[in-house]
Amino acid sequence: SIMGDVDGGPPLGLNSLPHEIILLILQSIDAPSLCMVERVSTQWRKSAQTDALWQNLALRGWDWLLRWKPRALTWKQTYRRLDESNGAAFHVIGGA
Repeated sequence: SIMGDVDGGPPLGLNSLPHEIILLILQSIDAPSLCMVERVSTQWRKSAQTDALWQNLALRGWDWLLRWKPRALTWKQTYRRLDESNGAAFHVIGGA
């Protein structure tokens, strides 16, 4: 655990977690929390900017609308565009 092992071992710092564990944690949070995580440390920022996490968030919210993303945009940029237009009547990313 982060506070230390049951055996009385030394505490485990957030930065000492393996990248794979960090990604598992980040997969379950929302976009505002993911943006906040980017401020924790360099390692967490790199993990939070992983394109697959933002793709997962975009597809969770707009799978019915999003068939492909524009090549010039990252998944984070695509998510932000969709989120900004959330109140619009209809908004298509990647539509013909």
